Amino acid sequence: MSGAELKILWAIHNTLSCPALDVFFKIVTFLANSGRIWIGVCIVLIACPKTRRAGIEIAVSLSLASILANLVIKPFFGRARPYEIAHYTTIIPHPPGRSFPSGHTVAAFSCAWLIFRLFHRDHPKWSAAALIFACIVAFSRLYLFVHFPSDVLAGAGFGILIAELVYQGARFWFRNKAGSRKTP
Repeated sequence: MSGAELKILWAIHNTLSCPALDVFFKIVTFLANSGRIWIGVCIVLIACPKTRRAGIEIAVSLSLASILANLVIKPFFGRARPYEIAHYTTIIPHPPGRSFPSGHTVAAFSCAWLIFRLFHRDHPKWSAAALIFACIVAFSRLYLFVHFPSDVLAGAGFGILIAELVYQGARFWFRNKAGSRKTP
């Protein structure tokens, strides 16, 4: 599998690599490092009483997804990163940890999917922007040669799964909590 995936990464590199995109994707990956941008979103949402619950849900999703991906799944699979296998010199410092799944992508989709679920009716443009940014974060990891395509796809799927579990769990929790107040 790594051979076919390396061909995809080389195709991306050979087709798109240019100084402007190098800078753009370095900035994107920097914003997503350690969930920076998503933590910022959570802080803003939690600071506003009207969106506090949404901010807490997104923070829970981000925390849960990141902990499971980085402390459980990555060590379990222990997959080498593509630049290690291809002996490629990256344009960013080598990220710590293993390759599978992409932690940046897990974090991005665990937040963006929940933002979409919570706000798509009232704020469709913001919801779409969150999902588009998550896709850009995911692609940045391929462009920068630090993840295989399957790392990114698995990261997106896992992030969405965790976000959906948090979304459904919160709906269940608050539905039951509201129902328990009505009964004597």
